Amino acid sequence: MFNRTARGSGWRRWGNLTAAIAGEPDQLDPQKSTAYFSFEVLENVFDTLVEPDKNLEMQPALAQSWQVSADQLSWTFHLRPGVRWHDGSAFTADDVVYSFRRIIDEKLANVDKFSAVRDVRAPDPATVVISLSRPTPNLLTNVGGFKGMAIVQRHNVETGQIATHPVGTGPFAFAGRKSGDSITLSANKSYWGPHQRSRA
Repeated sequence: MFNRTARGSGWRRWGNLTAAIAGEPDQLDPQKSTAYFSFEVLENVFDTLVEPDKNLEMQPALAQSWQVSADQLSWTFHLRPGVRWHDGSAFTADDVVYSFRRIIDEKLANVDKFSAVRDVRAPDPATVVISLSRPTPNLLTNVGGFKGMAIVQRHNVETGQIATHPVGTGPFAFAGRKSGDSITLSANKSYWGPHQRSRA
């Protein structure tokens, strides 16, 4: 049995919660993993642009609003202001572009979700525009229905640290790992949303 411990959650400010999961995560890079055990941990560390509610309707997350062009070939996402990575650095539209281009260019696990994407760009630090080759009504589900579409930090990836110490924007930050035993997460005190959103 593998354990994950969440410290200082919103409902018990300085308490600890230990939860057992049936297996050990195969890796800590959400864009490369397809393992259920990995996402049981990583869904608490990373965010997506949008996310499903209990009725599976897509709601704002890192993107607080969006518009679709009349021809449905351009989606413009307006990012939530003030979001920071767990290391304290600012989250910007460039992070979204980098994350989506990484999935596309490296042909990672969920690249099929981007089959209609022609371009992803950031006209300014708070805006992301996704251009499509054909109308894609389920684009919100494609970019937010799977934690494999998580927004990752370029520095965390390029230094190789994402595999051992992932940095996200989620309600809990990675704090440590004992191979074969446990992973510890700490509450992100500056999280943009309520901590109880996490399933840790």
